[in-house]
Amino acid sequence: MENLTQSIMVAIMIVVFILLVVEIFNILIKMRLNQKEIELEKYNIELNTSIEESIIVMLDNLINTIFEDYIILNIACQNILYITPELEQKISKEISYKISERISPIMIIRLSTYYNKDSIGDIIAEKVYMKTLNYVVNQNKSKDENPKSLK
Repeated sequence: MENLTQSIMVAIMIVVFILLVVEIFNILIKMRLNQKEIELEKYNIELNTSIEESIIVMLDNLINTIFEDYIILNIACQNILYITPELEQKISKEISYKISERISPIMIIRLSTYYNKDSIGDIIAEKVYMKTLNYVVNQNKSKDENPKSLK
């Protein structure tokens, strides 16, 4: 009788173990399918979205927002009136770093439908450099026009 009870308990444990393994396997399959559905939906959005200049505008807006925030928090509040070449490089580098932190993978994918994926970093760097250069020229020009501003 005791052997029969032990055999039944072992059989129940084996069945429970098998059910547990099957359930874990089902959960893993569902997770994998869900990931594939998300990827498929991302690509579907890309395919159904016309390639237009809005992605360029979105990139420019991102650069402008980060640039303006940086200038306000790091340059204007310190009353820096003249931008040296070293400071210009620092501004460009730090703004580029902030953009790389904030840009979404979806935005990079959308940009790669318009630009070569390998050149997106260079394009962003050029846009940041041009924005920084324009700011430096205007900032240093206003200093040259009003030399008393340094006193």
